[in-house]
This record gives sequence, structure tokens and C-alpha cells, in this order.
Amino acid sequence: MNSVLQHLFLVPGVPEDILAVCSDDENEESLFYQLQTVFGHLMESQLQYYVPDKFWKCFRMDGQPVNVREQQDAFEFYTRLTEQIDDYLKSQRQESVFAQRFEGVYSIQRICQDCPHRYEREEPFFALNLTVTKCHDLQDSLDQFVKGELLEGDNAYYCEKCSVKRTALIRTCVKTLPPVLVIQLKRFGYDWEASRALKFDDYFKFPWVLDMSAYTAEGLAEQEEDPGGGSDSDQRATPSPDPKDSLLSQKVVNTQATCSPHTPGRKAGITSQHAPRINTRIRHKGAIYELVGVIVHSGQASAGHYYSYIKDRRGDPLTNPNKGQWFKFNDTSVEQVEMNDALLEQECFGGTYKAKVSYDSSNPLPEDRLRYWNGYMLVYDSMDDRLATPKTPKTPKVGVMSRSFRASTSSARKSLSLGSGSSERRARTSLCELSHLLQQGEKQGMFREQIPPRILSAITHENLTFLKNRDIFSHDYYYFVQQLCSANLFGLQENGQTSSNGALFVQAIYLGMNFLLNTYLRTKDKEESVINQWVHLLNTVVQQSREACSWAVNYMSIEDGGAHIQPLLLECSNKMIRGQFSNLLGSIFKAEYEHSQSVHSVQNIIKHLLSLLASDVPAAVKNSYQYFSLLYCYCQQGNAQCQQILNLGGFSSFLSFLLGATDLDKRRWSSLQAQDFGPLHCIISTLITVCDMVPHQNTDSAVEKKIDSETKKLMMPAEVAQALYGGEQARWLKEAVMAYKEIMSNIPQLTLALTAAATENSSFTSALLTAVMTEYAKPPSNVLKNLSQFILEILNVSDSLQPSRTTAVLEGFQTADGENIMGLLDMIGTNKDYDSRRAYQCIKLVVTLSARCPLARDHLTRTQARWQWAVEWLRGKMDDHSATLSTVTGMSNEDSNTKNFQRTTSAQLTLEEATALLSELESTEMEIECDPTELGDIKESVSEHDTSPSQDLDAIDP
Repeated sequence: MNSVLQHLFLVPGVPEDILAVCSDDENEESLFYQLQTVFGHLMESQLQYYVPDKFWKCFRMDGQPVNVREQQDAFEFYTRLTEQIDDYLKSQRQESVFAQRFEGVYSIQRICQDCPHRYEREEPFFALNLTVTKCHDLQDSLDQFVKGELLEGDNAYYCEKCSVKRTALIRTCVKTLPPVLVIQLKRFGYDWEASRALKFDDYFKFPWVLDMSAYTAEGLAEQEEDPGGGSDSDQRATPSPDPKDSLLSQKVVNTQATCSPHTPGRKAGITSQHAPRINTRIRHKGAIYELVGVIVHSGQASAGHYYSYIKDRRGDPLTNPNKGQWFKFNDTSVEQVEMNDALLEQECFGGTYKAKVSYDSSNPLPEDRLRYWNGYMLVYDSMDDRLATPKTPKTPKVGVMSRSFRASTSSARKSLSLGSGSSERRARTSLCELSHLLQQGEKQGMFREQIPPRILSAITHENLTFLKNRDIFSHDYYYFVQQLCSANLFGLQENGQTSSNGALFVQAIYLGMNFLLNTYLRTKDKEESVINQWVHLLNTVVQQSREACSWAVNYMSIEDGGAHIQPLLLECSNKMIRGQFSNLLGSIFKAEYEHSQSVHSVQNIIKHLLSLLASDVPAAVKNSYQYFSLLYCYCQQGNAQCQQILNLGGFSSFLSFLLGATDLDKRRWSSLQAQDFGPLHCIISTLITVCDMVPHQNTDSAVEKKIDSETKKLMMPAEVAQALYGGEQARWLKEAVMAYKEIMSNIPQLTLALTAAATENSSFTSALLTAVMTEYAKPPSNVLKNLSQFILEILNVSDSLQPSRTTAVLEGFQTADGENIMGLLDMIGTNKDYDSRRAYQCIKLVVTLSARCPLARDHLTRTQARWQWAVEWLRGKMDDHSATLSTVTGMSNEDSNTKNFQRTTSAQLTLEEATALLSELESTEMEIECDPTELGDIKESVSEHDTSPSQDLDAIDP
């Protein structure tokens, strides 16, 4: 209960007395030690808040540990905590800390009405428990508290002295008032019929200044002696007969005046709206209290939250500028508040309030609503105790053999009391003055109480760590380090001495790398512009100085630098940081190769990066884009880098990551995960294109030409040949073709690798077209754009297989396994009825092919009847006004996964191009009319070009 702990800590003298107790055998598992730790941190810690984890583990409620996730009663916690701490102090032969401040004494009286006998029993209390229901304010509840019960008739009380049953009054009142009065408002109850807990949110107000005189045993006795003097009018009109009481009454009035919100210098004042009923006739020392704290419960009986309003009353305005100010303590949040009548009523009194609601029939909330937040515990400080002459309190002993300064003055007082005469009176007067000065010094913090050394050492260490981190993680420090690193760099550049001062560059890269990787990238509030400046600065350093670049490579090769790779490149959730770190490593790799013309120095770093593919990259696959981008940039630097990765087994590692185990029945990665695999496909494609593929070309044309291997190409390793021409071919081609559908951006490197492998290689061409045309018939039409572009690229490969590839794509073909693969012309007829958008996409691709590929144009010239009906179908769609008309600017048939064709500008242009193509190809002697009979004859004439089982063209309605 943070709210209770804050109240206890802000009671003047409590934390000092708790921390002053220091035993030789400190038990860190004890509740008292943990309370000392909490108070020590609240007093000396520089941190914003302290989390008392160990305190909750040590605290017991009825011998059971407390579940901090469940709502606990704040008053019960206050009672158990104060009891356990005082019991511990008694066991250590120390004075009780809480009892001397919070403990009062009840007087349970039995007053016989028919005889003068009275019976009294005393009980100590730490708080008054007052009812809220059926009481309008605190005074009404106090009146009910001391009202008592009359026992008469059969319930008459047996008077032991008279040996007769007498009519008697049994009541409870206050015998002794404590310096700090805690009041619990009984806002919680239980409905036994409904078996549920209740909370009473009734309106209940309480005063700023409380006079408890009328509720003490002495005050009740005086009222019974003078019944007429108890009215409020007489009390306020009749002056106190005691001059001292008159002075006290005057001081109380002056105190109220200074508490007015109109008084300069006081922000949170006491207004007259809730003026207390102060008895000016019955005046008792210590009976006037000022409100100094409220614990508010917000919520219901079964669940809720506690927070506090507390007045700071420690020290004086000179040593404590916040003295007299009110603060709201809400867990880790502490804020100063303007505590006045309005805020007190709004936050603490409960009851109903008028809500600002819009008068709308759809709004079911009522205008009058019940405040579910209200005061639960009240803390009052005795005002008379401060008006009286201060008395030096006793200081708890520190250690076994230690002795405080105040204890020595107490001994001196005893020795001086043995004297006599005027010298004794002067000594007593001097001692009282000394005690008064000592008391004032303690209030001002001049005599700081000792904190147990172990606790003080831990707090000091935490403060030093915090101050160090505060200075390190400050913008001024960032700017200073950046200026320090860049000063030498730009100064040497201006003087043209960049090559002869390698030591300064090494110092700059050393400071910059350590600061960026260990400090700035670990901060919470990072600025992208600052990181850009740092990465640019470090890139410039490694480019300008070979020594600095070598240091950076060596640093990233050892354990200290290598430890940053996985957290910053894979595990970091910030995409920007992963990208900047990848950029930094890429610049180091590039600069090192430019300086040394060798890749050997970075081999350990590359080997470490490749080792992450086994388990670390799959575990962080959603963050892998920057990782693969780094390695792709490294491969692009040249054949030496690709050869290094091939020698380290990188190709097999990349392929295994992409495809997974060979016995998998389905893809390893989902389409959503594969969307970020663009750089991965580029890496695999780059490693393929650097290899010499001429020895694997198997067409007759390639053999006749006897093309020699390209000297700049690398010899193809076995793992690459296995992926292109071996058992992994089908799995890799499927992933490669799927990449054109799943990755929205272009993948030119993959296209280059596939077209190079298909050149003069009939088996790879057949496998590639099988994968392409199979996938082209499956997905929604909105993902066909990249795949259509790839088909254009593969058909423009100029080799001996180009005519057969063109025919296969347009007309379809049969694989070696007997599987029939559908061509574009057959796809149009198949999809025109139920997926008109896909049929349109196929028509658009055919028209584009005819414009860009001469062989495709020649084939379409020879087979006009095979596709003329498709043009007429598209014209009919454009003329059909029942079809969907796109009115959205920029809308296209390629943007949606629906199957309904839309009449767009692009579709109109496609129709015009197709019509123009037909017009150019038609014979001038006759105009072909496309009817089912003629299409059947044409089908027979072009049968030699149709190697696929096309659907029955006679059944197609032109």
C-alpha cells in the first residue's frame, strides 16, 4: 500500500526514528530492515521512485504473504504494519515509533443513572473507526460514536458496588488523544443476503480543523456538569475563563486566518465553508487538529485503487520550500496540487455530482452520477502540540554501544537536578533553552539522523549509477562526444593530413563505435537524425583512414564487437536501428576491401553472420530484412566476396534457410513472412550468376557453337549445380516463382539468374516454364503483375530455345511426366466466364508480348483465329454497360483480388491495341468473321502448333 507508506514517511520524525535504529546483526529478510530500506530510499535516493519488492515479500498479513495483484485494505495494512514494527522494536529493547505518535486511549464507560457509581475500562487505539452511512459529516459521526447506549429493564447493568441492577449508560469516548489522529471511515460493508461486498459512496464531509474536546472523557464530563454550555451559540459567544485557553483560542483563530486561501504565501488554504465546530468554552490541550492527509479509494468493494493527498509539514520554509504545500501521491506519480474546498469536496467527500452529458436519446448515461472515489482514511495533526513549548524527544539508540547527543543532554539534566537554589533554576532554564534550540535544529535538518551503513551504501551506489547514467544519456553529452570525434576528422581534412595521422582516426573510431553501440543505440529516446549523423561520421572515418578501418574490422571480429551483431541486427525491434547498423557494417566491409584489396580480414565477421542462419535468423525472421540486405550488399562488391561466401558454405546455408528440410510437405515460410525475403533471393541469385553456366548448356546449338567458358565467371560449386539442375531444382524454382507474387518490389537479380540458367538449357527451361505457368493460373489477378513482367523477360531471351518457349507460353505444353500445362490463350477461354479479370490480364499480356517479342507476334499472325474471339469478347465487355464501371481515379484491374472485370481506361487502351494488331494482320482480300464453324476449321489448320489439350474451341461463344 504505497499510499500508507507515503503517509507514514511524511509524519515528522518517523523516518528519522526508524532509520536511527541500527543493530549489529541486521537481518535483510526482516520487515523492519525492509521498511528502513524503503524510508532510506525515499529520503536519500535520487531516483524518481523506488519499487519495494523485497518489502512485500517480507510483509505478512495474518501470517500469510500478500498477493500484490489483489486489492488489499489500506487500513488493515496500516494497522498490521505499525503493530509489527513496534513489536519488533520492543523485542530489540527500543522505544516504539508509531505508538508514541498514533496511539490514543479509549475510555469505555458504564455510568449508573440511579447511583453515583461509574465504571471505566481503558483500551489503546491507533485509529478511530467512524461510520459514514446516515451521517452527513465527521462531527455527526463523532456524535454517534460517543452517544452510547442506555441499558434498562431486563438489560439493566448490574452495579457491583450496589449489588443491584441499575439503569446505566454504556459509551465509548477518548481518554487520551494522540499527536497524530488517524480516522478510518467505514465505507465498506457486506450484504449477507446477497453474499457480496459493498462500498458506501455516500456524501461525507470533514473539516480542515477538528476540535476533539467534546468527544473526550473530560469534555463529556464537563458538558454533563454544565448542560446549557454545550450549545454552539454559547460556545462561540462566551470567552474562555482560562487566560491560557483564551490565548490558545486566539492562536487557533489566527491559525485559521493564515490558512485562508486569500492569505499571501499560502497556495492550499482553509476556507470558511467547512469551518469546524470549535468549543471555545471546553478547551483541552492537544484537542485541536489540522487535516494533513487523506487516503482516497477509487473503485468498488472488490477492486479499486488507492492514492493520497498529503500536506508536507517537515522542517521549516528555510530548509523545506515545500512546507505547507499539498501533494498528490499516485504510485510513481507525485504532483503538487492546489488543495482548496472545491478540490477537497470533489476528490474526497463522495456523493453525487452533475455530469456534463449531451442530451441525446442514444446516450443512456444519467446526468446525476455517483462518485466512486472518496476519502477512506483521514490524518489529522495536533495543532496544540506545535503551539506548546517543544519538548526534546528521545532518540532511539544507534547500535549497541552508541550514544546520541540528546541522550547526553538528558544525563546532564539529571546531574543538574541535584543542585539547589538559583543556580539550579538557571541551569534548568539554560537546559530548556538548549533543548528548545536542539528541537529547532532537528526540525531544520541540522542534526541528520544516521542511516544503517548497509542501506546507505546501497542507496549511494544507486545514486552514483543514476547520476552517471543521467550524464551519459544527456543530449549535451551526445553533442560533446560527436564534436570530439568529428573535430580531428574535419581538421585533418582541411589541412590535407588524412593519411599521416592514423592514430587520431583510430581514437575517433574507437570513441565513436563504443559510444554509438554501447550508449546511444541503447537509449529509449533515440533520434533518427542523430543516428544518421553518427553513421555518416563513422563511415567517413573508415573511408579516410586505413588504420581506423582495420581497427573497426578487428573490433567487430572479436567478442566485444561481435556481441553487438545479433542484438542490433536481428533482435532489435526498431527497424531504423537495424538498418543503420547494417549500413555501418556494409561501409566497413567496403572500405576494408578498398584499402586492402582482400576479403581475408573480414572473414571472421562473415563466418559469424552465416552461423546465425542456423537458428538465430529463423527465430527473428520478421526482423531479417536488414540482415539479408547487409549480405546482399557484400555480394554485390565483386566476385571475391561471392567466392568467399561460397567457400564458407553460404549458398547451402541460404538455400536451407529458404527451403527448409527436404522432407517438408509444405512451404517452410508463410506468404506473409516471405514478403521480406527479397534480399535473400537476390543473394542466392547473385551467387548463381557469378558462376559459369556454359558447361551446363545442353542444346544442339550450344554444342555446335562450342562456346567457351567465360573467364570472369567462377567455377560452379556442386551445391549450386544441385539447386539449378539437381534434386533441389523443383523446390527452389517454386520459391523463386512465388517470390514474384509475394514480393511487391522488383527482383531484377532473380530474373537475371533465371534467364541465364534457362539459356540454351532445355531441361531447366521446361522446369522453369512449368513452375511459371502453373503459378500464373492460380493466384488472384492482382498479384500477376511481376509474374507477367518475368514472362516478358524470359520470352525475350535470344537463343535457340526462344521459339519453343514462345509457343509453350501461348499455346501450352505437356511435361515429361505427362502433365498438361495451360497456355495464355487457353487461360483466356477457361476464365472468361467465372474470372473475367484474369482473362483480361491474359489478353493484356498477349497484346504486350506481340508488341515486344517478334516471335510472339509471328506466332499470333499465324494463329489469328485462336485469339481473335478473345478481342471480340473484350470488346463486348467494354460495350456491356451492366459490367462494373470504375469511377475511381487510378483504379485498375490489377489492384483488386475480385474476379469481376472493370471497364477502365487501361482496358480501353488494351482493346485498341488488340484491334490495331488484328487490323495489321488481316488479309486485304477478306475479313474473317469469327463463328463456331470457322473456328473449328481453323483449329484443324493450326493443330501442328497446339501441343496442349486445349479446350473445345467449338464450344466457345465468340
